[in-house]
Amino acid sequence: MKVTAEYPIAAVVDGNRTTHTLEGEYHGHGDEHPGDLFMAPKEKTYWVNVYNNPDGVLNTGGPLYNSKAEAEAKSVGRYLGTFPITITE
Repeated sequence: MKVTAEYPIAAVVDGNRTTHTLEGEYHGHGDEHPGDLFMAPKEKTYWVNVYNNPDGVLNTGGPLYNSKAEAEAKSVGRYLGTFPITITE
């Protein structure tokens, strides 16, 4: 396949060379096609510390950590535990 003004993006999809519009479309007609390019979502797991405030309300108390050990090392005060949270980026 040849890169043209209409299909200026070249890609290798499942071992096959393909060309696409600037929008990542395989056919360029606006309809979805299995050959369209897209950014696949990525899941990332972070760790958060949970605290019990004096009024009984649970609070995460701050930042997300990349590891359980890092989060536990930063725990203070009325710490209840460290829990994973998965975010789709």
